[in-house]
Amino acid sequence: MRKGSVNYANIQIYLYLCSEMKITTEAIVLHLSKYSDKAAIVHTYTRKYGRMTYMLYGISGKKRSQLVSATEPLSLVEIEATHSIGREIQTLNAISLSYIRNSANEFKKKAVSMFISEILYRTLSHPEPDEILFDFLSNAVRSLDSTDDSENFHLRFMLQYTYFLGIMPSLDEQGKMLDIATGLMVCEHEAEDCFNVKETETLVRLMNEEKIEIGRRERQSLLDKLCMYYECHLTDFFTPKSLDVLKEVFD
Repeated sequence: MRKGSVNYANIQIYLYLCSEMKITTEAIVLHLSKYSDKAAIVHTYTRKYGRMTYMLYGISGKKRSQLVSATEPLSLVEIEATHSIGREIQTLNAISLSYIRNSANEFKKKAVSMFISEILYRTLSHPEPDEILFDFLSNAVRSLDSTDDSENFHLRFMLQYTYFLGIMPSLDEQGKMLDIATGLMVCEHEAEDCFNVKETETLVRLMNEEKIEIGRRERQSLLDKLCMYYECHLTDFFTPKSLDVLKEVFD
């Protein structure tokens, strides 16, 4: 090669290698959708890279059972993947459980997991990593696994999660009601759509107490109104399809 000439083939190889990297990170599975008989798309929230979507191959092979358990809603996993610049769907090379839930097959907790994962799937839209948020979600999965108060867990989670969404309601005045549209405490004559006084007091208790007793009707009303609150304050959010299943489970 003539001195000073440019080897474009080597430059192309270099640029290709720079545009692709192997990564390992902790992740939380949000949603799994079938792509073909042999592949699926896995939506995750990762510790290092935020919201990521991966193509997973081999779902019909010998390791199918392992892949199924590792891709259930809210699974805490470790993944190895190939990230390529400019691609919306990255390639998942390996996925394994980093935390094995003892109650993974309990019907009630499974329904709660499905409901929460659907909420996360629809609200974790920002791609940026947030380790504090990741730790909150990871701890929530572990808490759900160990709690004996699963019938109220999703209510507490939805309320606490509003902090990370930037829509946390004000719950600092006694004897008033939480207005759904503003997220502020109001007097009875000022409210239209709101949590009544008793429900507002229950929200405060959910934020401050580990376990409380809530009646079936109040629980369902709180759940409906929390979904309304999310819809009111988040663009493009709509009530999860798994809501009806959750109501039936705790009816």
